[in-house]
Amino acid sequence: MPGASVWNRIRPLQYFDHYLKRGYYPFAGTSQLESDWNALRIVNQSIQEDVHTAYRIDFSSVGKMKKVLDLIAQKGSFKPHIENLAKEFGTTRDSLLKFLKYLNKAGLISMLTKGNEDLKYSNKPEEILFNSSNLMYALSTQE
Repeated sequence: MPGASVWNRIRPLQYFDHYLKRGYYPFAGTSQLESDWNALRIVNQSIQEDVHTAYRIDFSSVGKMKKVLDLIAQKGSFKPHIENLAKEFGTTRDSLLKFLKYLNKAGLISMLTKGNEDLKYSNKPEEILFNSSNLMYALSTQE
């Protein structure tokens, strides 16, 4: 079998952990610390400039969105209890759902929902996942 000889020589899983931390956004020739810093810059730019401008949200909402993103990075994937999270972040249920929608549209998170393909902000996600392992790792390891 011709494919078997390739598997005998190449072991891609040995690089998987490295890929999860640095592979999605490959910052060539940088240390892990520099890669994490660049990843944090991407997150901040996405929220502070792109999301802020596209959806005309105020700066206090930008701060809340960053906190939501930090929580998602810490938890990995989870099934959210929207009302409890809204209280935790000092916002309303509808505002939190809008923040999640904006983060989803920015490509920072993915939300799994039942039913509708078109995610309306009033739909509660069944599960929230971080979209990039690089960014998740950088956020979850920052002090």
